[in-house]
Parts: sequence; structure tokens; C-alpha cells
Amino acid sequence: MEAYTYTKIIGVIAGTLLFAVAIGVGFLALVGMGLSTAFGTVDYSTTYQVTAIIILVLMLIGLITAIGAFKLNHSTWKKVYIGFCFTVEIGFAVVFIISFGGIGFISELFILGVGIIYLLLGFVTKINN
Repeated sequence: MEAYTYTKIIGVIAGTLLFAVAIGVGFLALVGMGLSTAFGTVDYSTTYQVTAIIILVLMLIGLITAIGAFKLNHSTWKKVYIGFCFTVEIGFAVVFIISFGGIGFISELFILGVGIIYLLLGFVTKINN
């Protein structure tokens, strides 16, 4: 088999999932802020920029994950990619722990699942020396 076959497959899946998470979270956040503004409860005029930045960062992480899985022939990029995967996994685990009980069981399990996929991606990349 070709080198890093499983890493490429898992990398594309993880990148696509994170892209979907970014679009879903962004859509729900913007709908919530729009309804809140429509009902006149809270003015969110300054938080639209923060939401847009969070969405763009999540999309960028997903793009790096998907494209980076195909660039593992370079030893330096491979080390950076392994560290990147483990860092993103730790970030998702922390978000899961912080949001436990606050955003719904399915959403929390999805966040934990994406974190586990990143852990698997880092592990598969590391053992393919």
C-alpha cells in the first residue's frame, strides 16, 4: 500500500467534519443572534465579528488538516502535523469538558468524537514512520 494511506483518509474525514462543525456552529450562532436582535433582548452588533473569526479559524484548521495529510513526505511537516493534530485534539477535549451539560448531549458527543478522530489521526501519522 501507498505510504500514509490511512492518514490521508482520516485527515480528509477530520477536515470535512471540522468544516461541517464550523458551518453548523456559525449558522446556529448567527440565527440565535439574529433572533435575539429581532426580539430586542440583546444587541449583538459587536459579537458578529468574533463569531466570524471563530468560524474562519475552524475552517482554516479543517483545511490544514485535509491538505496537510497529503504533504507528509517532508519530515519537518510530519512533525508539525503530529503536533498540530494532538494540539487540536487537546483543544476539543477541553471544549468538551467546559461545555459538558451546556449545549446538549449530541453536540457534546460530536465535539468529543471529532477530538478522538484527531487523536487517531495523530497516532496513525506517528506510527507510519
